[in-house]
Amino acid sequence: MKFIYAFQLTLLLGITSISMVGNQIFAQDDFDLGADEWPDDFGLESTEPSQPSSSTTVNSSAQSDSKSSSTSGSTTSTYSNSDSYSGESSYSGESSSTTSSSSTKSSYQPVTAAVKKAGPPLMLISRPVYAPYSTETKTMYISAIAEAYFHFKLGALPGIQVISSEKVANNIQNFRDFTRRVSRTTYIETARKLGATYLFYQEYEPQGKSVKFELELYSVTDNKKLFSGTQNISLSDLEAGLYNCVNEVAVTVVDKIPSDIQKLLAENIFGIKSIEQLGNQIVSEGEYSKKRSEAAVAGYEKFASQQSPLAKYIAAAAFSRAHNYTKAVKYQQELINQFGSSYPALYLQLAAYYRLGDQFNDALDAAEHIKRTPYLELPASIEIASISEAKGDLKRAQSEYLSVLKKGGEDGEIYFQLALVSIGLNNLSQADNYIAQAARAGRELDRGDYYNLGLRYAELGSANDKAIESFKNSLGIQQDNEDAWIQLAELYTKMKRDADAAECYVSLFQINNAVYQDNLLKAGLLYESQGLTEKAKAAYDLFLARKFTNPEVSIRLAKIEQQKGNCTRAVQLVQTLDTNSSFGYDIKDIFQKCNYKVRIAVRNEDARNNKWLGKFMWRAISTVVTLGGAGLGYYFDMQVKDDYDIYKTWGKGKTADKLTQNVEGVRLLHDNIENNQKLRNLSYLGAGAGLASLSLSIALPIIVSKK
Repeated sequence: MKFIYAFQLTLLLGITSISMVGNQIFAQDDFDLGADEWPDDFGLESTEPSQPSSSTTVNSSAQSDSKSSSTSGSTTSTYSNSDSYSGESSYSGESSSTTSSSSTKSSYQPVTAAVKKAGPPLMLISRPVYAPYSTETKTMYISAIAEAYFHFKLGALPGIQVISSEKVANNIQNFRDFTRRVSRTTYIETARKLGATYLFYQEYEPQGKSVKFELELYSVTDNKKLFSGTQNISLSDLEAGLYNCVNEVAVTVVDKIPSDIQKLLAENIFGIKSIEQLGNQIVSEGEYSKKRSEAAVAGYEKFASQQSPLAKYIAAAAFSRAHNYTKAVKYQQELINQFGSSYPALYLQLAAYYRLGDQFNDALDAAEHIKRTPYLELPASIEIASISEAKGDLKRAQSEYLSVLKKGGEDGEIYFQLALVSIGLNNLSQADNYIAQAARAGRELDRGDYYNLGLRYAELGSANDKAIESFKNSLGIQQDNEDAWIQLAELYTKMKRDADAAECYVSLFQINNAVYQDNLLKAGLLYESQGLTEKAKAAYDLFLARKFTNPEVSIRLAKIEQQKGNCTRAVQLVQTLDTNSSFGYDIKDIFQKCNYKVRIAVRNEDARNNKWLGKFMWRAISTVVTLGGAGLGYYFDMQVKDDYDIYKTWGKGKTADKLTQNVEGVRLLHDNIENNQKLRNLSYLGAGAGLASLSLSIALPIIVSKK
């Protein structure tokens, strides 16, 4: 026992000594690597890249005059092409803008073979990591805005393709959870797995009215650090500071930046003052899924309507995730109208949105347009093949993908796409072969890949087991892929595996209670249909425990409790429910079986229908009397007016003899006026009575039902 205690103490002291060098405590990332030591641990050497020519630098003067004047006062920067360091943490809590370092080569070797890729070099952009090791609450918007800004601006660089955040999210757990740190280790491994040439890694530390960014750019394929540096940015001019970060990356990876790209990089794209609210909207969306994006797009559209290019860029991607491809195309097209000539990669994404929205001719037009850009020729060819596949022309799609392999050489991504096409052609053995070839080319399947495989297998209808296996692999380590759970539930339902479908619905509820509360009722119903009463009870209990209300859930749970002899709880569950609702008979049945005495008003359906018919007839007759009386009253009133007009002009222009002869006519006219007046008054009285009856027919049932 003493030996065990001694060993534990030795181990604890050893771990403590790792994080303490020269009485300085280093911040540790998720894999216990020093915040500044990770290049050494991963064999990423420093290199002194050749100095770019003067034409490479993106001049700050390309910014607007106001930005140019504010940049120098709002941001300070220090960059180094050496990866030696002084032994101090890069985040000491001070605003120091100087960094020193020393180079050490590591023996680290990649855990996977190099991924074979055709087409332009890929860049993976990290979500900026909150540097202090404490809980972040109010400044996550900085990370969200910076990530979106870097994606948009660096995506415009010629000869470079930026890996989409959706693709990164499929490979990194918690990537969209801004409360969680994603370690450097994870980003490096993911960059290698996806075949990225460059990794742009950032950390940030809010410092009152400013924020400190630490930037590191690495050549993943060459295991070399290209630069590292610090930016101290005023939050009042955040865009100017982020532009400086982009500029440093741009001049490092591109030998010569065309003047139109320089202008685009320097252009303001925030376009709104409420940039913090936009960032918080991104944060609140969380993990990518159709449901979450559907809930978020209204917020994004509010900012996009303010003519913010960055908000339009974010909104287009979100609408695509929500499967609203019409809106995705709309905002992407607006970006192309503004930046298209200088930003050809926008057309590539536009083609994808058109394809996903089944607008295949428009998709082909956009893809053919981008194909004329040399460095995007292969990606455009891949998109054209994808369009053929989406149209159902699988043979042509297969031919197009094979043509891309012939032009660009071995590519794990193309092998995977060929596997999907082979599944569509119901050639499963060939699909397995292509997946194996993709693996030999270094292509590892991520959650999105398994999801796509599941969809293809499910479409066949004859490979459901493979579809289930693929969807399960798509769930990820934390089993939190909502779209995959939905697909599994639908597939199990089609296969009459209701209990398994119910498990999927329970899992969805546990991931997001508010969004998937109705799924828990579905789960309970499915469990009951299979005789799994205890599981149904657990589902209903979970629903009510989360403070959701649904009378059907309460009644079904009460029935289960009554059957188990727990009448006290059964009565408690339903005694506050309306006995006049459609569940009235169920409530009465529970009360009777539990011998619970209460005055119940349960309506017979026939009686209810008869009462409704009576009320309808009452209201109909009242309406007829009201309208008829008003109409007749109006008619007789007009008769009175006409006779009175004749009466007033009767004696004018007539001689005494003629007046004497028409005395009887005058008396008759007078009698007509009096009779019409009486009829008019009676008609209006009838209309008033009808209106009173109609009002009573509406109000009385309401008063009685409340009693």
